[in-house]
Amino acid sequence: MRHLRGVTVLVVLVALLGATGCAPAPAVGDGTLGVTWAVLPTPAVPAPQVGGCTARPATETVSNVGWDMAVFAESPAPTVACTAEHITETFFVGTFAADANSDAAGRPRLGSPLFRAAYESCAQQADEFLGADFHTARVAVRPVMPTERQWAGQARWYRCEAMELVNANGRINPRTASLKDGLRGDRPLAITCGDETLSEDQKYIENITYIDCASPHDIELTGIYQAPDMDYPGDARVQTAALDACYGVGATYLGLTRAALDAVGGIRWLFWGGSSDLWSVGDRSHRCYMGEFPRRKLAGSIKGRTPGTFPH
Repeated sequence: MRHLRGVTVLVVLVALLGATGCAPAPAVGDGTLGVTWAVLPTPAVPAPQVGGCTARPATETVSNVGWDMAVFAESPAPTVACTAEHITETFFVGTFAADANSDAAGRPRLGSPLFRAAYESCAQQADEFLGADFHTARVAVRPVMPTERQWAGQARWYRCEAMELVNANGRINPRTASLKDGLRGDRPLAITCGDETLSEDQKYIENITYIDCASPHDIELTGIYQAPDMDYPGDARVQTAALDACYGVGATYLGLTRAALDAVGGIRWLFWGGSSDLWSVGDRSHRCYMGEFPRRKLAGSIKGRTPGTFPH
């Protein structure tokens, strides 16, 4: 009996296999199974959103944040509404060409053509965002690149970040409102006047703190000088050219010719900017300032005034 049962089972199995072999095989992807197969999209790193702000410690400066702000592109850097306390604001997101390459290290870094292209785009967008030349505002602009991992995942975007500054050395002022339109209307973000911090021997200016001209102050912004587009010529040549140019900018601000200002005297002038890092991203701007000589506190604007009649 056990032998017969084994034969019976074998017959059944063969019958089942035969029945299966006779049925037509279902086709894949032609709707025979009641579905249409879709190809999954290629994974992509999502681009950042414009209008968000990033919270950071209030002790941050542009100097210690530096140019490589990749940490602002990834978590756990908290993104918050711009009505909450923050130090940076994303005002534009741009994209590189899909086939863009950079140096051997991967994503664009300071000194590379792609980094310069991103900065120049951010600078142009900052002027529109603020309402005028951002160099006249208490604002720093930085492009934020994808991280190495994001770049390897074909992320080809860059974020444009703006930060309000307290002084020329780049201490960031935490905010609870957007920077947008800061150079329109009554220009709440405009650089007007400043107080100098001198070196111990009183020979060098180490910092400029931005203040309103209505308060006692040392110097006033008279304009912006843009150096010609060329390879960085070295500190000495940059400084000589900027000082000469800012003298002319200051004379115009006072309503005088250079010759007339030469004849009157009684002023001192200086510039801030023109570093080799800024030069490498295409930013050859210098902020021109003017004060009284000998140094004396001013109270009010010197615009259109002749030295000797400056307000005190």
